[in-house]
Amino acid sequence: MLKETIEECNALYEEADAIINTPLKSKKIQVSVFFKENTEGILRCSMRSKGDIDVAVIAQAFNGGGHKTAAGFKSKYPLDEIMVKVLKMLEDYFI
Repeated sequence: MLKETIEECNALYEEADAIINTPLKSKKIQVSVFFKENTEGILRCSMRSKGDIDVAVIAQAFNGGGHKTAAGFKSKYPLDEIMVKVLKMLEDYFI
């Protein structure tokens, strides 16, 4: 979610905080990843998981933190670039 989207919707940055948990309500979804850009243009990645997927390992690879089922980090990469990097790291859990 880019800052332009938040502004166009006349929403507050914090109003999107709960979005990360919604996909995990499905029994088939094992991991949820949400990228959100704040008003200063800093991109944050939030991750939630269930089962054996350790999202803290991914967050730590980008100088973030958290624990096995809830972690995140701030990205120095543009959205299209960081999205590919995160998804590539998650790929190992699904092969």
